[in-house]
Amino acid sequence: GPLVTAERELEEETGLYVTKWLTKHPLFEHYRFSRAGQVVDKTVSYFPATVDGKEALQLDEVQSGAWLEFDEAVLRATFSEVKQVIAGTKRVIEEIEDQEEEE
Repeated sequence: GPLVTAERELEEETGLYVTKWLTKHPLFEHYRFSRAGQVVDKTVSYFPATVDGKEALQLDEVQSGAWLEFDEAVLRATFSEVKQVIAGTKRVIEEIEDQEEEE
């Protein structure tokens, strides 16, 4: 399923592996671009998770990577869709923290 695919892609492209899924409900980024005169509609699914491992970016797949606080990530993001994914991830983490405080 999608979680298995996400986990495999994460490990292949970054050297990191999932230690815990924070939600099984993905956050989505939708965009459109042109390639060779064809319009391409693209949807990317993000599954927030905690990760571990030795970071080793696969440079033909990942242009760059950085560990950032949420506010800094939003400032660096250039597309509104990405900013929404970052905000959605922050909400998922805040909901988990709120639930843990109630226990």
